[in-house]
Amino acid sequence: MSRVLLSALLLTSCAAEVPPRAEPGDPRVMPVGAVAALDGSFSEGDGLSYAWTVSPEGATLLDAESPFATLIVEAPGLYTLSLEVCDDAGRCDTAETWARVDAPGSANKVSDW
Repeated sequence: MSRVLLSALLLTSCAAEVPPRAEPGDPRVMPVGAVAALDGSFSEGDGLSYAWTVSPEGATLLDAESPFATLIVEAPGLYTLSLEVCDDAGRCDTAETWARVDAPGSANKVSDW
């Protein structure tokens, strides 16, 4: 029995740790003033911290250090949404998606691609 336990411990301690992988979700199209829920919960890794950013300026991110941030944009344009995730070991990964924000009347609803 001790051989089985020893083998299990060795396999567990030698198992390769999976590096973090950011997953910011699909692109979206939305009208000015709409509120979009961002979902980074499909990111992979253990003990992840989250950091959302948006560029260019002109957009507001709420709960930007959560997997579930909220995007509010008051001006038309193309916005880049970046999600950086870091694990407990300090390894990080960043991925991007985008949001196209249309002037009032040119888009009917928030849509994911």
